[in-house]
Amino acid sequence: MPLPFEICALGATFFDEWIAADYPRWGFDRSMIDLGWGCMFRGAGHDRLASRRWLDFGPWRVLRRPDDTTFIQFHDLAITDPAEAYEQAKAGHERMGISPTGGYIAWHLQGLLKGAGEGIYTASERLLEVVVGPGNTVTQAEMLCNAALRLHHRSAPTSTPVERVAYVFVNEPDARAHLHELWLRELECWVVDDKGKRRLDLDYHPVPDPPAWVKRLDGR
Repeated sequence: MPLPFEICALGATFFDEWIAADYPRWGFDRSMIDLGWGCMFRGAGHDRLASRRWLDFGPWRVLRRPDDTTFIQFHDLAITDPAEAYEQAKAGHERMGISPTGGYIAWHLQGLLKGAGEGIYTASERLLEVVVGPGNTVTQAEMLCNAALRLHHRSAPTSTPVERVAYVFVNEPDARAHLHELWLRELECWVVDDKGKRRLDLDYHPVPDPPAWVKRLDGR
């Protein structure tokens, strides 16, 4: 019988040392311990990520287990130096946890929803289109807001449900500059110009490139 959980944060191996050093820390929700050497998702817990694509494209080790369980390891457990362990883990903590570039959607998502939903809504497709002018930047925090809106509408009844979010750029280089981060969150990336309107993310197939320590542990 598997242990019943959906999200699990695993604390620091060097808990006291990291606190004494006053390192910046990241985590999931206020009721959970800060991220340490790992975390896990099971089943519906994966929905708290902007997308499952997030799992394979971060500075961490990914181990998949039975019962739709994904284990994330943030640093080599053979490390004995607290500072070295933190240095290896911190980029993964920031990317996985609640941060401007993180992929986790907090349970208290009202703040995220305030930054979502601005665009052209097509009811027949349950589609929200966000038009991005030339030279404009879409921040990763803004992307997370619309990923949170999409998640919210799966369970919250509304007259304007959003299942798809598409960013429509009027400049192709701008679109391609945002393509990877949009793809990671399963947000559509379109461009409309004198060549017409076309979608870029369907033909985008990045290959995961984990850190050297992960490749070593996995024998790659």
